[in-house]
Order: sequence, then structure tokens, then C-alpha cells
Amino acid sequence: MSNKKEVIALISNKDIKDFWDNEFIKYSEKELKKFNLSKETLSFLAEVGLPNGEILKKNGVYHNFYKSNDFKEILIDNEKYIIVGKFADVDIFIFIKCKSEEVFTTKKSNLVYINSSIRNFIIFEQICRSEFYKVKAYDEDEMSAAVERMKEKFMNIEPNAIVEDSYWDQYLFPY
Repeated sequence: MSNKKEVIALISNKDIKDFWDNEFIKYSEKELKKFNLSKETLSFLAEVGLPNGEILKKNGVYHNFYKSNDFKEILIDNEKYIIVGKFADVDIFIFIKCKSEEVFTTKKSNLVYINSSIRNFIIFEQICRSEFYKVKAYDEDEMSAAVERMKEKFMNIEPNAIVEDSYWDQYLFPY
């Protein structure tokens, strides 16, 4: 499947909810309107939400998303970003860039690209967990095979997410 929209469409909002056991932080469009997010992002956050800390931790994901009243708008290089979460135990945040809705984090004070949307970020986390669940015990060959499957799926959905020095490139780099 070479068409990005077709691949993303294959992962429905219901699939996302089912994978994360429907344990989401719920958002209201009314509360989020002040951030001027696109209709697509508002719709995703209102209809699905973001996985809550408990289900993330249960799935081996070490970041947390905030409730909308904890979202914070900041300026980075004269661009507006919204802080929507952070990585556990460190002050490294997850940002949505207001203008493009791309998702970023930081490394050594530099912005690091994660995904083109918050929905894609959740989908990539889901793919990651699904592939890691297939590895029964730490086995280098199995891990390498899982990472190759992830990279292939990521390329079909959003090739820019695994370019050199991106978040996902760094995440998968050991393999």
C-alpha cells in the first residue's frame, strides 16, 4: 500500500480505542478551541482522546499526556506550540506546533520531530507496542525483525517520521 491515507484509514479510531482498552483522557472541543487546532485534531481529541497514564505505563510507554486544562501554549523561535504531555521522570515535553500541528519533543534544547499529527503519534506508539509484544524474550534477531517491520509500517504511513535524527529514528537506532 503506497497511499498514506489508505494505510492510516486502515487504522480506525475504533482500532485505536480498542488497542488502548478505551482508557483515554477525554477532551471537549469547547475547551480546545482556544488553541486554534485544526478540525481534524479537535475531532480526534474529542472523539478518541489521548491514552491515559495508567494504560501507557501498562504498555511500557513512559510519557504522559495532560488534561486540556494543563495544556500550555508557549513560544519557541517565535512559533506557537502547545505542551500536551511530557516524558516520565524528566522535564522533556511533547509539543504540538500550532501552525502545522506537527508533534515535537526536545533533545539538548533542540526540537526533535516526532510525527505530522498527534493521531499519527498514537498510531506509531500502537504499532511499536504491537511489534514488541511479538518478541517473546529478548532475542537480538527477533528484536531486529520487529524493528524492521515497524520501520516498514512507519514508512508506509509517514516516511518523514523516521528520517535521521527524528524521534523515531533515535528510538529505533539501537536496532
